Amino acid sequence: MITPRTRAIISVSWFGLPANLLELKRISAKHNLTLIDDSAETITLNGYELDDQSKPDFRIFSFESKKHLSTGGEGGMIVTNNPDLAKKARQSAGLGYKHLTEEKGRTSLASRVFQNPSYERFDAFGFNYRMTPVTAAIGIGQLANIETFLDARLNAAASFENVIRGCSWMIPQASEQNGLPHSYYTYGIRYLGEGAIGKSWTEFYDLYVEMGGDGFYSNCKNPYLEPYFYGKRLGSQDLRLGLCPVAEKLQSEIMAFKTNYLDSSVVSNQSQILFNLISRLGR
Repeated sequence: MITPRTRAIISVSWFGLPANLLELKRISAKHNLTLIDDSAETITLNGYELDDQSKPDFRIFSFESKKHLSTGGEGGMIVTNNPDLAKKARQSAGLGYKHLTEEKGRTSLASRVFQNPSYERFDAFGFNYRMTPVTAAIGIGQLANIETFLDARLNAAASFENVIRGCSWMIPQASEQNGLPHSYYTYGIRYLGEGAIGKSWTEFYDLYVEMGGDGFYSNCKNPYLEPYFYGKRLGSQDLRLGLCPVAEKLQSEIMAFKTNYLDSSVVSNQSQILFNLISRLGR
């Protein structure tokens, strides 16, 4: 898919498992491309760090309310160790103000400077994507408890892992990638029950909810099969089917169980419901 027009590779560390950044960094370096990792659902702590051979040019984090770290609603963070890219990111988020640098995010100057009629404010194109001080303060407060939040998700994942162990038609996502551990934004499994036990994805979902389960998420549709793309840009959904057959098949099979339970008794209850359903249908 790399052509002379390609400028970047965007990887997605999905459900909390880091992408294969080592291989992607090799490919991006070979073709002189920028590597951007969507790390919105992933966080690594306790000494697990990306080395220089696998470190993306950008990592993008989300502070939306369901993420590992929240600011009370929305927000996000870009991290990079490239000074030029850092400056471009600051300017892109800060209206293109020329006084934004890679090291400082100042959005104001001495009034004598910026009130002068000869002052030139902008030397780049930018948007107004800045977080408010209030949401930033909430995020800093949440950061103090990030290990507690992460441990809760790891415990929830371990509980679900114990429940599906030995079930041939529920296949869990790998627990690590190149030595980097899963942080379990959700507990993702591949559901093969339609062929194995005659229950479709939707039928299994309905049974789980009927028994008191909290539901679970499907995987997002392949982007080129979403209405915005096939409706406005590519002509027809049918023309795009089969473009990425493996991803399309997996998309229809994924179940993502919630892990953001701080109450361990809730996790135990949800795990027990799933255990009872699997036992009822047969492993």
